[in-house]
Amino acid sequence: MAISAQYLVMQALTLCRGYAFETPLHLYLKEQFRSRKQMGARDRRWMRELVYCWYRPGNSLVSMTDEQRLLVSFFLSHTENDQLSEIMSSALPEINFHHIKLPSAEKMSLVKAAFPAFDFSKIFPFADLISQLLDLPVFEQGLLVQPKVWLRLQRGKKAAILEQLNKAAIPYSELQDFPDALSVAPQAALHTLDFMLKGWAEVQDLSSQQTGSLYHPKTNEHWYDCCAASGGKSLLLKSMESSVRLTVSDNRESILTNLRERFRKTGLRTESSFVADLSVSPPSSIPSGSLDGIIADVPCTGSGTWSRSPEQIQIFKKEDLLKYTTIQQAILRNVNELLKPGKPLIYSTCSVFHAENEAIVEYAEKELGLKCEVMNLFQGTKFGADTLFAARLIR
Repeated sequence: MAISAQYLVMQALTLCRGYAFETPLHLYLKEQFRSRKQMGARDRRWMRELVYCWYRPGNSLVSMTDEQRLLVSFFLSHTENDQLSEIMSSALPEINFHHIKLPSAEKMSLVKAAFPAFDFSKIFPFADLISQLLDLPVFEQGLLVQPKVWLRLQRGKKAAILEQLNKAAIPYSELQDFPDALSVAPQAALHTLDFMLKGWAEVQDLSSQQTGSLYHPKTNEHWYDCCAASGGKSLLLKSMESSVRLTVSDNRESILTNLRERFRKTGLRTESSFVADLSVSPPSSIPSGSLDGIIADVPCTGSGTWSRSPEQIQIFKKEDLLKYTTIQQAILRNVNELLKPGKPLIYSTCSVFHAENEAIVEYAEKELGLKCEVMNLFQGTKFGADTLFAARLIR
């Protein structure tokens, strides 16, 4: 039986209206699909796409009916002339869906012409908070499109990895400037491929990979990844200089268990790992002035990754910033003195907000005596990647 646009819109809106923001959107949808066993894999994929599209334009389309809003959101966010776009095009005569592969800026202009009430400024309603380094119009356009999944490849394994991707008929994209990275579509089934099982590639966003340009590790140095999470930046550091002695910590043991497994797969090891809440106190097991480098990828709003979790635009409140900046300052206070003089602390966030980025660097210089050598906002929008901030601070 043919599926109609009306049916798809009705089902997607039911899911949107039932979402209360109590859990991440992907977990909510997983639970909903579990209770709708009649949905096949294609139906789940389409529903997931439509629901995510609903949140991507923020509040820029609120003057429309819910049906129009979902259809226009889909046009802005979808990028392929496929079966789903063909079905949905029949329900929105105001827009020519043959233009669905155009860049976001051009599609936004088409929507504005058809629906004059469309308000660009409400896609991301926090323009007064952004980093001075951010290209806001480009960032807003990126919020409309789901980013790619990026892999960081082990050196010497690229040919074998490409062979496996070709054999599995998984399309990929490469960039000349980043030979150790490639991207695949978000729905690509990678987890069973041999190169992933062997640890030849790590899922790591391109902008996150670029933060490594600030590390500059040297032979046999002792580094500390103080908010290590599942270890992406630790693995990046070790890929740059395998002789580095590495200590890692996080405030969750379950996360460190995941990190240890990732290190085991790649054949690498850490000097030590332990649970620590660095927003409360310094780690007791690391002597002052003993470290050659610190990676502080601190907890943050995650605003640079909201194209992956667009529901966060609806949840975020400006007053939430103080909670994060308080934690960020405390972590820097509690790890700063562990560094040897003249050695780097790499501060990073996946935030686009000035308060979490430049303002924290200013705090570190004024209150902690650190000196900013370089800072950068890696805006990955044009590559289908996240936006990350990083600064190299010298003690």
